[in-house]
Parts: sequence; structure tokens; C-alpha cells
Amino acid sequence: MDLETMKNICQRPYPQNRQGIWSVIRTHRIISIKGICMSIGMPENTVRAFVKSLELACYLKEFYREKKPKRIYYKLIRDNGVLAPRIKKDGSPLDPLPEQKMWFAMKPLSRFTALDLGFSTRLGEDKADAYCQKLSDAGFLKIVHHDPKNNRNTYFVIPSKCKGPLSPTIFEDGTVYDQNTDSIAFTPETMEAANE
Repeated sequence: MDLETMKNICQRPYPQNRQGIWSVIRTHRIISIKGICMSIGMPENTVRAFVKSLELACYLKEFYREKKPKRIYYKLIRDNGVLAPRIKKDGSPLDPLPEQKMWFAMKPLSRFTALDLGFSTRLGEDKADAYCQKLSDAGFLKIVHHDPKNNRNTYFVIPSKCKGPLSPTIFEDGTVYDQNTDSIAFTPETMEAANE
């Protein structure tokens, strides 16, 4: 996804993904698939598939059927908070994404190294180190100590940058996207401009 497309997505009131669908459902509590599509601007078949998964997982239940126009309204019956449920098509739960695991693990730790984070999430030091370095570049983490002997940084989460429970996403080109604010927090060009 290029930067221009990302900027256009960020200007919408809800992100066009499962998180956006979930946010619309939580806002309205009772809504139809058509209503979600109108709020979010996503294809009906995509919305219908996630709504069906939510129904199978007992987050939603059919509330009311209109005959003309033919429309089914769903009611939110289990609200687990802001994060969209990570579920499969059949409604069974999915494991959290690695970035989400690390993001959740960072918050209770006052200060931590990539080794600490990799150990606590069972994702390994290399994966944790790469994620921490990108979050540090983007301003989510601050390096409070560098151990030259082991070449390890000790990090601290900057509270003012934590705008919600969703983990920052890192794209292949190094762009860091904040899912909580639906905005781009960092691009590699930002770093290059700062170094000039």
C-alpha cells in the first residue's frame, strides 16, 4: 500500500477493516449489514462475512427482520471492548498477532530490553528488537540506556504516545501506522529529513 492510499484511508471516520466494522457495531449497538456498509464504505460481502463470524462467536444475534426492504438487524450482545474480536470464519478465536502480543507485554513493564520482551511473549529477541527499534524511531519508545557490552537497549514506553489498546503496525517500507489514532506516526522519509 502506498503512502497516498494510506493518507486517504486515514481521513475516513472508521478504518476499512474488521476494526472499523467492530467500531461501527459498538457505536450503534443495533445495526444492519447495509448500515455498516454505509458507515464504513466497505463491500457488503466483506462486512457480511465478518458479521456472520461475530454471530457464530456469540457477539451478535439477529434482532429484527424487515420484509421490505429485506434487511436483518443485529444486536451486540457481547462487548469485549474496543479491540475487534480476532476470530475465524467459523467464530473460533485466533491467536493475537505478534505485534499485539509485544504491545500488550510492554505496557506493564516499566523498563525493558528486547530480550525481556522476546522472552515474555515467546517471540524471540530478534523479532522484539526489530519491533522496538521501529517504535523507538516513531517516538513510541524511548531508549533510556544502552549497554555497549551486550549491545542492548533498555526501552521505556512514552505514555503520551499510547492512545489506545491497538498496537502500532509496521509496514514493509518502514512506515509506522497508529491504529488507535488512524494515522501515520512515522515514515522512513521523516528519519532521513531529520538526519539531514
